[in-house]
Formats: sequence, C-alpha cells, structure tokens
Amino acid sequence: MKNTLRYWLIWFVLLLLLDVLFPFYLLVDIPNIAGSFLFWTCWTLLAIGSMFIIFLRWRDDPTVNKGG
Repeated sequence: MKNTLRYWLIWFVLLLLLDVLFPFYLLVDIPNIAGSFLFWTCWTLLAIGSMFIIFLRWRDDPTVNKGG
C-alpha cells in the first residue's frame, strides 16, 4: 500500500512540475496560442485519466476491523 502511494505521489508531483515548467518555460517563445490550448487539453485529460485509475484501484485497508 505504501509503495503505491509513493508512486502516485511521485506521479502527481511530476504532473505538477509539467504543469508549471512546460507552458511558462518551453512555450514562451511560441506566438500562437494553439500550442498552449493543446497542452492544457492533453494535461487535463492525463490528470483526469490518472484520477480515474486511482478510483478504480481504490481499496479499503484490510487491517481495519469491519464491525465484527
């Protein structure tokens, strides 16, 4: 459980860094705004897809007493 949490945290930190670094440092010299819109659309789909995968793999902690 802790390893998967660590991997997801690393993934979301990577997404956050990509969110800041890509548009403000790599797309700064591109005069056309279409590149930014394409980036934000792809980034949003990737973030939503990541959250969907997390929700699909969500499990309760098996060590918790279930009222028995």
